Amino acid sequence: KLLMGLDVYLGADIDMSGIAGFEPIGNGVDTLADRGTSGLRYKGTFDGRGYRIDGLELTAEGAEEGRMCYLSLFGVLDKEAVVKNLVLGESCRFVCTGEAENVCTASVAGRMLEGAMILNVLSLAAVSGGAIAGGLVARLDNDRQNGGLRSTAIRNCTNMGSVDGSGSAGGLIGLCRGNAQVSMCRNTGKISAAFAGGMVGKAEAAIHYGESYVEWSTLKAKLQISGSENHGNL
Repeated sequence: KLLMGLDVYLGADIDMSGIAGFEPIGNGVDTLADRGTSGLRYKGTFDGRGYRIDGLELTAEGAEEGRMCYLSLFGVLDKEAVVKNLVLGESCRFVCTGEAENVCTASVAGRMLEGAMILNVLSLAAVSGGAIAGGLVARLDNDRQNGGLRSTAIRNCTNMGSVDGSGSAGGLIGLCRGNAQVSMCRNTGKISAAFAGGMVGKAEAAIHYGESYVEWSTLKAKLQISGSENHGNL
């Protein structure tokens, strides 16, 4: 709880191999009653300063009824949060072993609210299982009940890890329900889900790839998509 509003700056690479019991920063388990509150959401700036995290493994079978479990470095990023200049190594794994509909898996954030930002992040991590899976973010939600319409920025980010979800999976975002600006990003990881996309698995809100929000020459989706009748390069 003490970390929720603090700014964090890494000063070296971190090897988390063999470390058990890590809980996602900013609430790894969300209840329906928590949706209108922000007490355990991460609100600060997490600056990796170009360093990397290796050996982080989060595994769960599912969550209790009425709860949503997030398997990711950050559970919930609040609207003020910024995560930047970070590398998640190929030895990082975020895995749901059950067939739970209440589990979201991603490397950076299980849930991200409109207004938060992810900048200059490279993920080589493997993401597997859960109803919603994303290379960087599992689900991006609007936060209309706490301040209205905002736009979320994901810039200069790359996912190279495989992403496998049962419902929707994307190279950057598994399920988008909030306005997003995606620029200078790419995905080269293999994607597999019922709804699969090179950048976003399933979108229920505006995603700005054009105008001033994106450079098409640097947005790439070199990937393999499988296990899906609903798929697209973006």
